[in-house]
Amino acid sequence: MSVHLLKNIVHMIAPVLAYLINFFLSHGVFPESLKLSRTIPVFKKGNTSDMSSYRPISLVPVISKGFESIINEQLYGYFETHGLFSRHQFGFRKNLSTTDAIEKLVSIILKSFELGGATVVKLLDLCHIFDCVLASILSDKLKKYGVRGSALAMIVSYLNNRHQVVSISDKTSNPLKVSYGVPQGSGLGPLLFLIFINDLPAFITALLALLFVDDTSLVASHLCLNTAIHLVECGFQEAVDWFNANRIALNVNKTHDITFTLSSTNVKLEEVCLLGFALDSKLSWTAHVDKVCKKLSRTVFLLRKLSHCVPEDCMMLAYYAFFNSHMLYGLKL
Repeated sequence: MSVHLLKNIVHMIAPVLAYLINFFLSHGVFPESLKLSRTIPVFKKGNTSDMSSYRPISLVPVISKGFESIINEQLYGYFETHGLFSRHQFGFRKNLSTTDAIEKLVSIILKSFELGGATVVKLLDLCHIFDCVLASILSDKLKKYGVRGSALAMIVSYLNNRHQVVSISDKTSNPLKVSYGVPQGSGLGPLLFLIFINDLPAFITALLALLFVDDTSLVASHLCLNTAIHLVECGFQEAVDWFNANRIALNVNKTHDITFTLSSTNVKLEEVCLLGFALDSKLSWTAHVDKVCKKLSRTVFLLRKLSHCVPEDCMMLAYYAFFNSHMLYGLKL
């Protein structure tokens, strides 16, 4: 059933849907017919013949999306109302964004600069973490947060006995059972992942862990650079222990450090890209400004070409989509 069809007949089937959804919620059962999703591989970057270069996006039945949104609203409200989310998690939460996460990191670095110290940040790269979530571990975590009875049974039912088909062009595979993970592209999947990783910052006692969904940064500041490095390594080992216990794969080859300090002694000048921001060791923002200018320069060329062949209203859409969005990204207005 398409979204367009559902919108046209929703006034006729709304009472029936409401009854069925309330029935399933009270009994803690997610309908089997809504557990089949269609997975489409979306290319990210790298070698097009390498499967790891693609991100699997799940397209769930349209009625399932409505059902999931109700569960999502109630479960999210429960966690926010009772303050159960880690204050260091900035992803998929209301009134929080990548800018807030970077602002937190920058404030730590600037405070360290004022004291004449250094800040070491280890950027962790996690492998297909949405696909590694075990329903049994997530269920145990939900119990710890006080989710019981039919609510817990509903989540367990939602995660278990799921099937998927893979669609590429006009070809579709046979259905296969999904034993791990939360569906990417579903309304409920991101929230369940937040709950799964929520206890990571509390587990790491040696330093601060900043999270934006699965982007994890370990941050340590100290007047002595060697001490900051030691704290990061201790925190990293704690993080590795957590990942192993929760069956999460860490890509060690893509995990790297950057040192933020105003001192030039024995410190290599570096640049990293984190959540769309280019940061350098001196926090000068030169790298980020250059990155934004390059993007805007390419967009100006595109807009100039478009101005000769599209109407003004389409030009305005292109401007806000390709120019204005990059120019305003990260600004606190």
